[in-house]
Amino acid sequence: MSRTIAAFISAAALLICAASAWASEIKTATMGNGLTVIVREDRSTPLVSIHVWVRSGSSNETISTNGVSHVIEHLAFGTTTKRSESDMDIEMESMGGALSAETSRDWTHFSTTVHPRYVSQALDVLADALTNAQFPEQDLEREKQVIIEEIRRKQLNLGKVASDALFAEMYGMHPYSLPIEGTESSIRGLKRQHILDFYQTYYTAPNMAVVLVGDIDFQQAVSDVGKSFQILRRTLAPEPYSAGLAPPAAARSKVMEGLIKSCIFSIGFMGPAGGYHRDVCTIDIIAAYLGISYRSWVNTELRDNLKLAAYGRTEFMTSRFPAPISLNVVCEESNLSAVESTIRAKIDDIRRSGIPEAALDAAKRSIMGEYAFQRETVDGMANAYGFYFAASSPDFADKYVGLVQSITDDEIRQAAVKYLDLDRSVTIKVIPMRIEGLTEEALAQ
Repeated sequence: MSRTIAAFISAAALLICAASAWASEIKTATMGNGLTVIVREDRSTPLVSIHVWVRSGSSNETISTNGVSHVIEHLAFGTTTKRSESDMDIEMESMGGALSAETSRDWTHFSTTVHPRYVSQALDVLADALTNAQFPEQDLEREKQVIIEEIRRKQLNLGKVASDALFAEMYGMHPYSLPIEGTESSIRGLKRQHILDFYQTYYTAPNMAVVLVGDIDFQQAVSDVGKSFQILRRTLAPEPYSAGLAPPAAARSKVMEGLIKSCIFSIGFMGPAGGYHRDVCTIDIIAAYLGISYRSWVNTELRDNLKLAAYGRTEFMTSRFPAPISLNVVCEESNLSAVESTIRAKIDDIRRSGIPEAALDAAKRSIMGEYAFQRETVDGMANAYGFYFAASSPDFADKYVGLVQSITDDEIRQAAVKYLDLDRSVTIKVIPMRIEGLTEEALAQ
């Protein structure tokens, strides 16, 4: 899990009290074509959040088709066999809703939130996009240019560049090494037939879930979903490539140059896959302790006490396959060596001694506060169940808080030994570019 954590302790307390109710209120069904339906009835507000999750993303792509999931995300709400371009957006606006979509390595996600009276109509719109999209040539060429501009803008964000470099170094030939957006070259090379083939292969009923949370009856929800999504193909989607997925045999390091005044230091390790629930929760706690909240180690020690860093945070997102754990710090070049040695010493210390009890409790409260805050709306709850459907299993959303609370310091040490192996780590350093005549003023611009 990777989120911006704040210590919403009162919200966390509410979540802890309500957590046991989640499981009993969640209802699931598997349609005749294999489609999963997940429903939580919540009468607290006259809204229903509808999310459709497809278990396909950049991890299902190849070098030549890299970015195809992202292109489908851009074009799905366009021309279909039932609607012309812009019709979906106009129709959703008439219901007081809006369509959104997102692509990741493991999934592509489409959603909206509407008044209960519009659930059936909103489902029809989403089903139309995810079963009948046509991807006209002119639309494809237009969106390819939009995506290429996104990729170019991303190259100006050296933090994201460093993250992509870490994935590439850590995962080698595994598709997790591919950038989610694709590359300029791969996007230019995509043809309409590539889009259609991927869409028909992965947008199938057994590979998808429809999640509804809000003021809705379970049986009515299942009926509405069945009417809208009954034409989905029942065929099983191919499993993502997973051969040879293991941490590097030896430590790897890469140095990059960028038009920056400060440096970026990232160190990463291959963490647990989403199915290992206790390990995921343990790594979440270590990540929170090291560098997520304002009271985390990287901010209190590296930044405030030692004055070595300007900013730092950890990243770890629950994923279908073993996911990277990374600690990322912005610092002056003169402090780069000290930052690296201090971080390595801290990781060694956690492997030997775990996390101090007070800090462990604070990290748990921070995680639970964030978890409560992000799930206080029907949209947030629907997002949680769909996310865990794609990356692990929906029941993980119900178990998460209890698991976090139960993690012991001994488990922290064991997980650190298992996953935070400095001899199998990946280090990325982005340093200022050496260009003769480049001034401080030019860098600042």
